[in-house]
Amino acid sequence: MSHHQGALKELMRRPSDQIDLARAALLVSCEAYADLDIAHYLAMLDDLARAARDRMRPSDGPFSRLQILNGFLFDEMGFRGNEEDYYDPRNSYLNEVLDRRLGIPITLSILYIAVAERAGMEVSGVSMPGHFLIKHSGVNGDIVLDPYLRGIPLSSNELRQRIQAFGGETADAARFLSAATKRQVITRLLGNLKRVHRTAGAHDAALGAVGMILAINPWDLDEIRDRGMIQRDREAYAEAVGDLDIYLAYRPDAPDAADVRQNVEALRPRLRPQDEGGAR
Repeated sequence: MSHHQGALKELMRRPSDQIDLARAALLVSCEAYADLDIAHYLAMLDDLARAARDRMRPSDGPFSRLQILNGFLFDEMGFRGNEEDYYDPRNSYLNEVLDRRLGIPITLSILYIAVAERAGMEVSGVSMPGHFLIKHSGVNGDIVLDPYLRGIPLSSNELRQRIQAFGGETADAARFLSAATKRQVITRLLGNLKRVHRTAGAHDAALGAVGMILAINPWDLDEIRDRGMIQRDREAYAEAVGDLDIYLAYRPDAPDAADVRQNVEALRPRLRPQDEGGAR
């Protein structure tokens, strides 16, 4: 486990109200940017929050405050979704989002939550399939926003359409729109990074993302399987077989068990004799 993985593990063990989501996201960035100055980027977020708060009046209600924050972040500061190169890995690193003012739904949501919290507003992530959102929960109900679309509020009908687009039922709205924990937000961020790096063939970077997920959730068997597949792609065959054997031991009837077994059998002949004992 790397130093940054250990630091993320310790941070995510804290009670949710003691976890700084931005710090957690910047620790994720440290896997790719070893010399990252976390304090510098946290100070940038503090400055953004201070400027946003200065634009708000004590009499402003939650909706007005959200509108002011939208205008500040997306109009004045120019943060936006990177539609031109959505799968650029830099879109998933909060330091790059702050420097380039480009991101994807999950990182723009983390940015929004971080600035809102520092400005004294309560918002949370919503781990909708396909497109991460945020919401403010108040006495008059939820206000759900899409930071990738400049923070626009989404109507009940729009939310219903999004839920149905991913195979959900309208009755499932409460489940789809439940607040995500900070552990879930960071795990989803890391899952995005893993997929982007694997697609690009950046095996070491993908392995780092999985390592961070497993630092948070050590017995996530799907991630242990994926780590095994990445190790296979890295030609680290003993490590690959070790992980895939663990997956099969605990998930012998998994839908993909046959495919995983085929991979293990194909890899065993590639093991060196001294690796055989440790790979089982």
